[in-house]
Amino acid sequence: MSAAKKTMFSVLGLTLSLLFQGSMSYAEKIEAVIEGKEVFITRNADNFIIMYDSSGSMDSLYSNTTMTSLGAERAILEEKNATLPNLGWQAGIFSFTPGFSLNALKNYLPIQPYDKELFSLAIDNLPAKPSGPTLLQGGLKELDDVLAGMSGQTALFLFTDGQYSHVSGIAKPGALAKTLASKYDLCFYVIDTQAEKEGDMTIRAIASANDCSKVIPFADLLGHPEWLTGALFSVQEKDGMEVVTDKETIIEVAEGNMIIEYEWKNILFDPKKATVRPDDYENLATIATFLLENPETRLILAGYADSIGTVADNKKLSERRAAVVRDFLIKKEDIDPSRITIRGFGEKDPVATNMYKAGRQQNRRVQGIIIGM
Repeated sequence: MSAAKKTMFSVLGLTLSLLFQGSMSYAEKIEAVIEGKEVFITRNADNFIIMYDSSGSMDSLYSNTTMTSLGAERAILEEKNATLPNLGWQAGIFSFTPGFSLNALKNYLPIQPYDKELFSLAIDNLPAKPSGPTLLQGGLKELDDVLAGMSGQTALFLFTDGQYSHVSGIAKPGALAKTLASKYDLCFYVIDTQAEKEGDMTIRAIASANDCSKVIPFADLLGHPEWLTGALFSVQEKDGMEVVTDKETIIEVAEGNMIIEYEWKNILFDPKKATVRPDDYENLATIATFLLENPETRLILAGYADSIGTVADNKKLSERRAAVVRDFLIKKEDIDPSRITIRGFGEKDPVATNMYKAGRQQNRRVQGIIIGM
């Protein structure tokens, strides 16, 4: 097997590399190696905030299940927390359904360095029964005080069905969101929980606060927590590190990294398809065995496409390819879904020329990084 057909996975501990910039903010990175190239799993935001909706409108059943929308909201938070590497964010959890509180914004976990165990405990303590008014206006207004004490870019994950208990004398949610986005380096990720369409206008207004804000449908998240990944971290290549990928692979690693090399073939795909080929079953079974024997590890799958088709279509196709590999490992090999995160990169980073058929075949791939937490 040639080196060009191999992807080298690296199992590693978290590397806390602080990159001080003019603002004295820092970015933590996890280092890995793919196909002889140094890769950084890099933090995209400095902070993130969860705004949890536990109001009475969350009592509706989620899709065709017996779970309420509130139950699905909690499940999404648990999944995301389980799959999130610690890249040094400042983070907190708030609700805008305050119960008996005089304030609209209730604090369940104050802004502090992200800690997976503390976040898990806070999620467990969130209201499990939907009730009360939705003080979305007041919650967004009081969020100003929280953001004023933070620095750097903040990703705000707002669970809402767009319905709220209107309070006269306070601006509408969309206007409040625009004001916050103009004052702070803030992106709204509006997680649309609505069963019906009553809240569409409010949801769209919040998501139009600035260019980085967007709506994420509820159905895209449950069971697929990786769809929030781009808001918080990304996988990037960095040149300049010498790597020799022969039989006795030599990896030059920054001091303090613990790396165990693990090689496998890329998972390749037919043109315009996102179906795992039967000749990759054995390869995926071997990967699954490695994961099962190393339960402390997690897997990041990166999907790619060739250059045939539009950029937008290839981005979606690459995401589907990563998703089918993930689903194979979950359904066929019993890998815990919380251990797998996926990303799609479209036609970026080709490993061969797209001028010829053979090269395009190598570019239609899923490759991966195994990280040890």
